[in-house]
Amino acid sequence: MRELSQIATDILDTLHSGGVHATLFGGLAIQELGLWDSAFGRFRSTRDVDVIVNMTDVRRGNGMMTTLGAMPQASTWLTTDGRLVRYDYRGIEIDLFSNPLRLNQTIHVPGDGFAGRCATLTTLFLSKIQLTRPNEADVLDGLSIMSAIGEDPLGYASEIGYLCGSDWCLFRATMFGLRRNILANLEFLREERRNAAARAATAIRRSLRSAPKSIGWRLRSRIGTLLPVSAETST
Repeated sequence: MRELSQIATDILDTLHSGGVHATLFGGLAIQELGLWDSAFGRFRSTRDVDVIVNMTDVRRGNGMMTTLGAMPQASTWLTTDGRLVRYDYRGIEIDLFSNPLRLNQTIHVPGDGFAGRCATLTTLFLSKIQLTRPNEADVLDGLSIMSAIGEDPLGYASEIGYLCGSDWCLFRATMFGLRRNILANLEFLREERRNAAARAATAIRRSLRSAPKSIGWRLRSRIGTLLPVSAETST
């Protein structure tokens, strides 16, 4: 795993040197933050590297990856105006995302050091909670993130409520994901972490309901499920 972390560091350093704002995402970010260690008392293994960049940095980021020696393998447009480009770098699969799912966030790199370049808990949570077909690792990732959010539930809940208040589909997917992926699986957490996760879920649900809603959110909510909330990615 040390080699994987070094590869991720090389990629982030290369992107940043070219003025591309990037942050670590997915399983390796969760591993580096030690979320599984706290939630389950075990190590979170992973075999690839996921990185997010701003949508405006996609072309420049691709150029920097090629300069590093990464070989493009596939390019996919996501249904939410984002893009995924997959590379092979030294035998490791690298996924470069822009605006994954419905986050549409501005990437902010909070500080120096590897852990400081991981995505925030809010970004990690919203990305995992929206998956339509989560596997076991995705569910455990969500639980571990929720357990960490439970240390400061009101602050994170407020941020999540604000983001969901401008996107009805994100709101609906988050409400559903909380029930299906988190509350239905709390028993998988270490006993001492279950209360923290439950507190976080309660705070987020309250914030989702009480946060101000945008005009776009209100208009979309009137349509409801007559239009699909999400669609498969198109290649």
